[in-house]
Amino acid sequence: MGDQTGEVEDLERILSDTSAEPIKISFAAIKYVTKNFAIVIGEGGFGKVYLVRFGGLQNGMIAVKKLFATTDFSDKQFL
Repeated sequence: MGDQTGEVEDLERILSDTSAEPIKISFAAIKYVTKNFAIVIGEGGFGKVYLVRFGGLQNGMIAVKKLFATTDFSDKQFL
């Protein structure tokens, strides 16, 4: 896991604390927590959704959406 250890710990901490402020994490940490985007649980017009499992969370699961690269993707479309 290397350099992502601290980031993953921070991510687990904020996911279990509803009052925590958002944080930035690296793409390497996201690849790690998604097991290199191994488990696809959905797909739509803007990207695929991947399962993330954390042992420390109450339900132990969250999802990450990896957006497709596109040139005409606006903030309004994202929201």
